[in-house]
Amino acid sequence: MRREIPYRLRLEIPRLPPLQAAGTTGGHWAKRVREKVWWDSQIGWHVRAGGRPAVPLPMANVTMTRHSTMEPDADNLAASWKYPLDALVKAGVIESDKPSVIEFISRWAKAKRASQGVTIEVRSLAKVAEGEPKAEAAVLESVPGHGA
Repeated sequence: MRREIPYRLRLEIPRLPPLQAAGTTGGHWAKRVREKVWWDSQIGWHVRAGGRPAVPLPMANVTMTRHSTMEPDADNLAASWKYPLDALVKAGVIESDKPSVIEFISRWAKAKRASQGVTIEVRSLAKVAEGEPKAEAAVLESVPGHGA
């Protein structure tokens, strides 16, 4: 029996994605295209240097943390992850950025201006048969005071 080795990737990128990336409020179309191309190339380069999975992950946990001086609104923070998520798909790390494929966690952390940027963490997940609890739920149940 062949045992699969879990895939893990951690990227630290010293640039912040625009907070209004997803909508039409992101400015001129050419500016949005330049931003998308920048994220595609940076994440693609980091993934090639750090090792990409043999095939795009069919199930993954993706955690993105924005390190910035000011805390954004939750909706703007969520919209800002469009280009980095699309770049992970284009780089062949994850199969898709749909909720059926990724468990997505969006975070913010206070940082000084000189150390602003993003941290992207990807971890492969085993496919779970329909109706079975996911690993995270099983962990919560084993913590005193949680679950039954």
